Amino acid sequence: MYSPCPRDQRGFVMVVALVLIAILTLLGTSGYLMSTTDLQISGAYRDAKAALYNANAGVHFALGAMENGLAEGTFTLPETADEKSYLSCFNAYFSSLSLPEGFSFTLEPKDCGPIPGDKDLWPYFTFVSHGRGPAGARCSILARFKRRRDFAIDFGAFADYVLDFKNSGSMYSYDSRDVTNPTGEDSTREGDICSNGEMFLYNSSLVDGSTKLGTDLDGLDGHITEFGTPGPEVSGIKGDKVGRVNPDPLGARDGWLADEFVAVKAHNNNKALGLSNKLNLRQGESLTLTAGNYYFTDIRLHNGSTLDIDTSGGPVQIYLSGKLVADNGAVINLSGDPPDFTIYSDSDDDIIFKNGSDLRGLVYAPFANLEIKNSGDVFGSLWGCTLDVKNRGELYFDTRLKDRWVEITNEICLLAWKELRD
Repeated sequence: MYSPCPRDQRGFVMVVALVLIAILTLLGTSGYLMSTTDLQISGAYRDAKAALYNANAGVHFALGAMENGLAEGTFTLPETADEKSYLSCFNAYFSSLSLPEGFSFTLEPKDCGPIPGDKDLWPYFTFVSHGRGPAGARCSILARFKRRRDFAIDFGAFADYVLDFKNSGSMYSYDSRDVTNPTGEDSTREGDICSNGEMFLYNSSLVDGSTKLGTDLDGLDGHITEFGTPGPEVSGIKGDKVGRVNPDPLGARDGWLADEFVAVKAHNNNKALGLSNKLNLRQGESLTLTAGNYYFTDIRLHNGSTLDIDTSGGPVQIYLSGKLVADNGAVINLSGDPPDFTIYSDSDDDIIFKNGSDLRGLVYAPFANLEIKNSGDVFGSLWGCTLDVKNRGELYFDTRLKDRWVEITNEICLLAWKELRD
């Protein structure tokens, strides 16, 4: 039976329908707005990312272009932190280049300065790559770089064939500008040692640096053998493979140093001190060598003798074409900087420092067998065909020697980069 709707409920369905329509309209509008916002955000993110990619491409383009320019001689970098020169060279060079297609960036040189912690004040350089993306998106990256340097003498001890550290032999490092008479506590952890062949490390020997392995003439990697308990202690990387190390980077037999040997053999400072080509200091005798170049075919320092090296007037360099033997207690004293005293050898005759004999300076003898006997101390660096450090011999690598023979390469090294934000 039909029952009519009460008067006060008439139109209720329409109201409900209108409310539902309103709710659905609000939900649809909200969904539309959220979708639109998400699209705008994703679009802005995409545009910002494109700007970042362009800025990053600009950094790599600049680094590669500078390396090519240095190699071709069309671009230069000052060897000091000369900001005016750097800005001028950078702007002139990059204004002449065409940017790669498909990228949008501009390059702006900034500043330069000494690398923090580098006592020789080698410079770093900076530039900014401004990348652009769609819809006006922008991103800027600040890059800091330097020109790579190669060091001829990069190790405290090097042997082409065999490097042998006996019981309690130690390798430390120091900078003679900071410390005159270093101890192990002064070590800077840069006392790297290297061999292209075999390396033997015995009981309680210490290397405050890394042990590096080159390769021999057949391309075979060097090898480390350890002995004893406790074994050797290495503070850095043990067995770091570095590839073939040039055993004669200064050219003692076929290079500039060979030419120096010829010149010094003909003209040297021996006669000024009344010296022959054979230096023989008897027990208890002493001799002082002042600034100059000296040529010897044999050096013998008997027990307790003293060879004083005075570099106050300039470097002292000994060119040796023969054997050197420093007997027990013989001392080579140095008044001045260790990097100013060098013994060069082009011979394959032995160089031996016996018990308690000391040396300050560099011994560069790429074809000789070097031997440091019990308790002998060296402050500088040893470079030989073989190297045998006997019990308790202590070596202190003067890191200043690295900068004595430096080749500035055309390779650019990126030191750091960061995104600049407004």
